[in-house]
Amino acid sequence: MNENMPPLQLSNYFIEKLEYEALQGFNPATPAAEELVVDPDVYPIPNKPHDYMVRLRVSLVGSPRSNSRCRLHFSLVGFFHVAEQAPKKLRDQMVFGNAPLILFGIARQVAAETTANGPYGKVILGTVNFVEVLQRKAGSGAGRAAVEFKASDKPRKRVPKRSARKK
Repeated sequence: MNENMPPLQLSNYFIEKLEYEALQGFNPATPAAEELVVDPDVYPIPNKPHDYMVRLRVSLVGSPRSNSRCRLHFSLVGFFHVAEQAPKKLRDQMVFGNAPLILFGIARQVAAETTANGPYGKVILGTVNFVEVLQRKAGSGAGRAAVEFKASDKPRKRVPKRSARKK
């Protein structure tokens, strides 16, 4: 590992899903009332002990009677590599703490760009305490990570079902 290289590297990312809806009835003279929800999951890549896939789901929603600008739901997927020389404790801190935070920086940009051309202007997502998010997730029984990254987690092509023929 190069001494100047951080032990965690983002190698690629993409937007997996994106839904946006500007809501009618928003009053710009009143503070917006949306709730930001983030949900990170970490998946080890099979046969690559230092590579991980991180999925970050982001939602910005308001209750039906609140003064909400929009409904925004999206998920980002990032691929990370941890230096082989990194001790396990540091690797866990990097993957479970820093990787979702890195993706959240990208998520803030996605939200800003998506909403910028909407009727109410650009939405800047607030900051998130990922230590608290991960502690809450671990306490809920959801665990810190999925057991493994399975092929079924990848989008797949739909194959039309063939109709059964009567004899």
